[in-house]
Parts: sequence; structure tokens; C-alpha cells
Amino acid sequence: MSQIPEKLKVVLLLSQNIYAAVISDYLFKNQNSDFKIVGVVKQIFPKKEEGKIPQSLKEKFKEIFKNKKIFSAIFYLVFKRWFVSSNSVAHRFFKKILPKKYIKFSDIKEIAENFGSAFLLTDDINSDKTKEFLENLGSDLGVVCGTGIIKDHIFTVPKFGCINYHAGIVPKYRGCEPIFWQLYYNDDVGYTLHKINSGVDTGDIILQKKINYRKRGDLYEIMFNIKNIMSLDCAVEIKKIILELKQTGSIKSYSQSSEGVRFFKHPKEDEKRELEERLKNY
Repeated sequence: MSQIPEKLKVVLLLSQNIYAAVISDYLFKNQNSDFKIVGVVKQIFPKKEEGKIPQSLKEKFKEIFKNKKIFSAIFYLVFKRWFVSSNSVAHRFFKKILPKKYIKFSDIKEIAENFGSAFLLTDDINSDKTKEFLENLGSDLGVVCGTGIIKDHIFTVPKFGCINYHAGIVPKYRGCEPIFWQLYYNDDVGYTLHKINSGVDTGDIILQKKINYRKRGDLYEIMFNIKNIMSLDCAVEIKKIILELKQTGSIKSYSQSSEGVRFFKHPKEDEKRELEERLKNY
């Protein structure tokens, strides 16, 4: 058993997605005498942006109204975009006058800066720069969500290793878009917290939980709601795991089964359309 520090130094390794936004917001606001978020590594994926043509404001408006219902679009443009967005005047104003616990943070860099945490932006989660960043922080535990595959020389830097949030039940739903595939096969929807090892979603399981959700409606809205519910639930569990580590010096886990293993790729357009129709008629 490793010696337990007086206050655990936790580092977050994230991408900019809804999972990461919810988890980082919760963990930063719930730091206490047992742990502190000392650093954040945010991974970007430049290749996903290749070939995209910058849109004018007029084109953005057209796209929003095309893909959203009229009232949803108005709500997005008038309220969320200009009052809730981290770039809005209202958001910047309230951020100055309200305690941090009342501010809804969505941008990973913004929340790191507001809580005085070190921040690293990288397009290579396994770079020497990432390793040096983690070593300089003297990190005790890494919490991973949405990054690329992390290699041994990175996930072994924190004293107690790294744990990963996977939005699906493993080993049945390893790989990409696990929420979609759980819906597609009309299965229970849940998530897994596991230790990171050299495989892909193969580490020892710390926790698995199923969640309840509204099953009928638009696929995008259903998945968005699931991600919100699931991520917040997971954030609460991550805090419990950190506190368990602080108290005992270890994290309980068990090996994954070798039976029923499935690894998924991104769904095709026809599979998305099929699930969309099924959900509407549920």
C-alpha cells in the first residue's frame, strides 16, 4: 500500500465534451480537505476539424433553425447563446459577482483558470509535454474522460494510476458511442468506471451503474439527456472513489469478464436513422 498524502492531488485528463464539462464542474466545486484538482490536461482533435469551412453568422442561423424546432432555436439563440454561454456578457458579469459554486462552467480551460488549477492544451495526450506536466504536479490520481487511448508512460505517472469514465457497460459495450449502441440493441443503459491499463476499455472495473431515462422522442435529445444524467451521477461516484482512496490508500476493483466482449465503432447513418424511427414509435 502506498503512503497516503495529507491531501490527494488529482489531475483531470479530458476532451471538450458534455461528459467532461459536467464532471469537471462537479469535481472542482466539491473539492475539500481530502483532495484538490491541481491540473487539467485538455486534448483537442485537430483532424476532426479538417475540411470544415468557417460559417458566416447568417449561415449559422440557417443551420440552427434547420436542425432545431422553432422554440428550441429561439431559446438557444436568445437565452443560452447570449446569457448562459461562457463568452456572453451576462456570464462574464455574474462570474465576477457570484461565488464559484453558483456559476455553471462548461469550458474546461475556463473552470481550471477560475479555480487556480494548472492547465495544458494538447493534441497528443501521450506527448513528453503531457508526461512532464503530470510529473511536475506530483499527481496522485488521474481521472480520464473522452481522450484518446492513453499509453503506459502517461497513465502510470500519477502515484495511484488513472481511472476512466466509459459511458457504457463493459465488456459488452467497449469502444465508440456506447450510449448509442446500448439504445440500438434495446439494452440497459449504464456506465463503467475502471482503472486504465494497456488495453482499450479493458482495465479492472471499479463501478458499474445503470441509469433511468426517458425512452421516447428525438434521438439527439434522448442521448443529450442521458449524457447529462449519467455524467453527473458518475461525478458523484468519482468523488466517493477519491475519498475511499484517501481513507484506505487503494481503490477496490475486479477483473473484467472474458465473456460477452464486444467492441464497437461509430454508427453509420442508416443505423442512426433506424434507431431514430424506433425511438419515435416506442
